[in-house]
Amino acid sequence: MDKTLIYLDHAAATPVDTKVLDSMQPYFSDRFFNPSSPYAPAVEVRHDYENAKHKLAMMIGAKPGEITITAGATESINLALNVTGHIVTTSVEHHAVLAAADLHDNTKVSVDKYGRVSPDAIRSAIRPDTQLISVALANNELGTIQPIRDIAEVVKNERATRFSSGDTTPIYLHCDASQGANQLDVNVARLGVDMLTLNAGKIYGPKQVGMLWSASYVKINPQIVGGGQERGLRSGTFLRAGGALALAAAIWIAIKLALPPDDYIAPVLAQTLA
Repeated sequence: MDKTLIYLDHAAATPVDTKVLDSMQPYFSDRFFNPSSPYAPAVEVRHDYENAKHKLAMMIGAKPGEITITAGATESINLALNVTGHIVTTSVEHHAVLAAADLHDNTKVSVDKYGRVSPDAIRSAIRPDTQLISVALANNELGTIQPIRDIAEVVKNERATRFSSGDTTPIYLHCDASQGANQLDVNVARLGVDMLTLNAGKIYGPKQVGMLWSASYVKINPQIVGGGQERGLRSGTFLRAGGALALAAAIWIAIKLALPPDDYIAPVLAQTLA
């Protein structure tokens, strides 16, 4: 009897694509240098790292300086939710979001029988001290796609209302796109979000590599302090260059899986990834 394994749990973990593995392999051996060091080989690794962040930024419609490389989606989520005010999320978020929200004053909005949250319900849950809305792009258990663009409009309108009244309390929308990147558009401008989490381990990249994109105007508090790397949001010398390159390669694969050929933004990506 044939015992060939048929793997059907790609929503939990994906194998590392050979192109992704090849992109990061040198940083385990020849290019092991600390990118924060001043000598030539380390500076070259730092350039590799910055180039990788540039590629990542181009692929999600962001700026390179707005990307923070992390040790996976859980860390990115905890960083995004490290605010001082009230948080609004949904009752069906990934446990990492729910647990991080429970460290703060929060409201968990109920969903319908399909697991979908109503933008009106999000609007109703917003309080004067609400600083963050966190909703996943796609649910990790049900596969439900949430109306992120409509929720972004809710947040945008609330921000405008506060500004017009002289209220300086910030309000941001964070989207955990870890589960949707292989199937859905993760361009931050089109989604209308203020922060976006991605996880390489879900898109044919290595585990323990992720990123948090946060717009330049977003003010969040670091959780790991030290050498001041990653705009001071994520200090530490870990596999930043290799991880960033692997994540860039993985997102390129995800974009090709998610979008029809006409939407590859091929001229930009071809130049970026050359």
